[in-house]
Amino acid sequence: MATKKKLAEQVLLKLSGGMVKPDSQTDIREIMADLDWLRDEYVKKNYFLNKNFGSNVIDQEYLGEYSADLTRSDQLVMLHGDSFELPHKPIALPRNEGIQAVYEDISGKHYLIIDGAQAGIYRGKRALDVPDRSYVYFTGGTGHIISNVSEWFLPSIDELSAIQENLYEAGIGNLYWGDYWSSSESTANFAYEITMFSGSISDSGKSSPLNRVRPVRSFESMVGSYSIGDIGPGGGWIFLIDDNTHYEMHPEDLDAQIWSNVDDEEVGIFAFGSSYIKNGEEIGDGKANTIGIISQTGHTESAALNCLNTNSVKIRMAASSESIGEDEEFPLPPDATSEILDRLFEKYIPKKQIPHDEVEDGQK
Repeated sequence: MATKKKLAEQVLLKLSGGMVKPDSQTDIREIMADLDWLRDEYVKKNYFLNKNFGSNVIDQEYLGEYSADLTRSDQLVMLHGDSFELPHKPIALPRNEGIQAVYEDISGKHYLIIDGAQAGIYRGKRALDVPDRSYVYFTGGTGHIISNVSEWFLPSIDELSAIQENLYEAGIGNLYWGDYWSSSESTANFAYEITMFSGSISDSGKSSPLNRVRPVRSFESMVGSYSIGDIGPGGGWIFLIDDNTHYEMHPEDLDAQIWSNVDDEEVGIFAFGSSYIKNGEEIGDGKANTIGIISQTGHTESAALNCLNTNSVKIRMAASSESIGEDEEFPLPPDATSEILDRLFEKYIPKKQIPHDEVEDGQK
């Protein structure tokens, strides 16, 4: 495989009849720029515009090495009016909202390829509380319809108590014996915590960095689909079932974390969707509590935000050909070489004009 510069020199040699002029550097630069454009157009046409959502057959050599997570932190940056920049400009805008699964890591999670201009739009959609996300999850040969799947959030104190009673006491879930944060505050300065080995509830200062964090989420499924202690669709454990609403605990602890950097003001009443909600302690309050915590003025970090960031989406950028240095190997799709070179020659070698008296059948 030739470098970009060597390939441009070969093209220039052919165009110039085998003799490159001493002052031909400008021509080489121009040809390299054309190679970039033509290669990206080819890859765009063949690897993006003709692919359906969920396709993951794009050759890895056309993707940049850089990958990153779009997290709730990014969403908040976008919501506050700042821009989110990605280090590689994608070569194309995939179909279906600019998002396309192209790669699976060792755990089977999809990377997404996303156009830079679409990053804010996608984050905006994720930032909204949009229910009715549905899919079919298979356990053995049985398919369960899972719907109204929430993001991972910081559990309320009653949700945390259910975890202690239904999972920790049964030796399920790899839970630490010590203190975990809930999303329920007790005062402007303190929030509730639970000690797993005893089940005792107390409170600590919101700025305390010692408590562990375990996210949870909820979803709806047919009654009887799961039992307490079963592995849930997110790889965690079912710790509570309320009719068809199932609560699942994340499979891993997050690092110890302060409750919130806003440690001297009540979350109190806050907007949640079209309603106003007060920070609460009961089953079902954790999701709204989590949004309330991160929505406080001055908020930058919290256990709640860390829980939401476990919902991050991995993106991997398509590298523009312009990011390939002139002395780096320039990968051309196998079927593209002749098409790209033909288009170059069409540009630099004008078609021979045939005299009018040689026109045949109306064709020059």
